[in-house]
Amino acid sequence: GGDSTDHAWASGEVRQKVAKQFITDHHRHNKAPPGWLWGHAVFNGPELIAIIWVGRPVAREIDHHAVCEVNRLCIDHSLNPKLTWKAASLGYRAAAEEAARRGYSKIITYTLAQQESGRSLRYARWRRDGKPSRGGSWSRPSRARSDHSPIVPKQRWAKQLDSLDQRQGGLKDA
Repeated sequence: GGDSTDHAWASGEVRQKVAKQFITDHHRHNKAPPGWLWGHAVFNGPELIAIIWVGRPVAREIDHHAVCEVNRLCIDHSLNPKLTWKAASLGYRAAAEEAARRGYSKIITYTLAQQESGRSLRYARWRRDGKPSRGGSWSRPSRARSDHSPIVPKQRWAKQLDSLDQRQGGLKDA
């Protein structure tokens, strides 16, 4: 990767296999999640700089028919920061636009509450959704589990979406 900032940032759909490998190679604290609805790749010119992985909400009580979740956002931090400085907000915007196009009413994601500021989410016009979680392990004496993700407090973020029908004044193709 070079250090030019002259290129246009762009995003587009990506195959799950490409997204999984990118996350394996570049994510700081997580592996690729098991669920997949769709994904986006973010480019600076020809350079692949980030992957956004969208799936069903991890929390069981959230309606997966109305809400989807950005389960992973991964940036290649080995590149010059001038190439990647707005990749996260572009990715979050692209995911929200695609979720609205697919008819979801809300999209959510989680950040590590004490380690990640959420600046890119604010730039993409997402809002904090409630207070940070307490964190902790999913493992219980009655159901032992291995912790594969950080067990620190997390902040949920959300963006309310207008469906394509709402943006077109409620008209559907006739």
